Amino acid sequence: MEPERRVRLNKFNVLRSIRQAYPCTVTIIQIPILLDFCLHVYFYAYIIYNKSVKGSEFMNRLEQIGEISTAGNGVLRTSEVISKGISKTTLAKFVEKYNYERISHGIYCSPDVWKDGLYLLQLRCPKTIFSHDTALFLLDMTDQEPLQYTVTVKSGYNATHLREDGVKVFSIKKDFFELGISKAKTPFGNEVFIYNPERTVCDMIRSRSQIEIQIFQDAMKQYIRRKDKNLHLLMEYAKKLRVNHMLSKYLEVLL
Repeated sequence: MEPERRVRLNKFNVLRSIRQAYPCTVTIIQIPILLDFCLHVYFYAYIIYNKSVKGSEFMNRLEQIGEISTAGNGVLRTSEVISKGISKTTLAKFVEKYNYERISHGIYCSPDVWKDGLYLLQLRCPKTIFSHDTALFLLDMTDQEPLQYTVTVKSGYNATHLREDGVKVFSIKKDFFELGISKAKTPFGNEVFIYNPERTVCDMIRSRSQIEIQIFQDAMKQYIRRKDKNLHLLMEYAKKLRVNHMLSKYLEVLL
């Protein structure tokens, strides 16, 4: 049979089958209209369904970001959000929707929480360690809340931005930077890196000319009263930081 004739017969057979199925309601002329209508219904149903699914996924993502924020005490980090498989675009919409404040690049804070300056500072500048009078405060070795934060950085670190923000900065050789590093909770319950009591005492002696004498003396007395003090470790740190002779003089008076 000729190809063109075969195609015409196939089309005729299809149309005849449809008409046999709906003999009273569908004519040959109406079939294309019916098919076109069905396609439109399917198309719009697909669009509505797709929007519904995407909308549901978007809301789930927003809820997930909210949970991350709650776990972080109202602080969001872009890196953490992305690690959960959430796009920057979705994060940007969340930040806009809930009026989060941009603290610095990649860090946002909820308007519903008190800002934890200590925690936010270390998020912005992770290569810093709280030391000296700030460490004393976090270690409960002084009753005076510091008027400005004090940090220690490695020698060569560009701390211009910190000083511009009113932060007091000390630097030390990289060999001693991590000596006595520890963790403590801020008054808001967030963990930050600080130096332990023994390292802090040594830092206070090294920088005694820049520390108020009353704070220095109180810190030494508070350390001696601590049940968890480690005099052996203190002397070990003092030798490494070359303040052992000065430390011995203070200990002779206090012990």
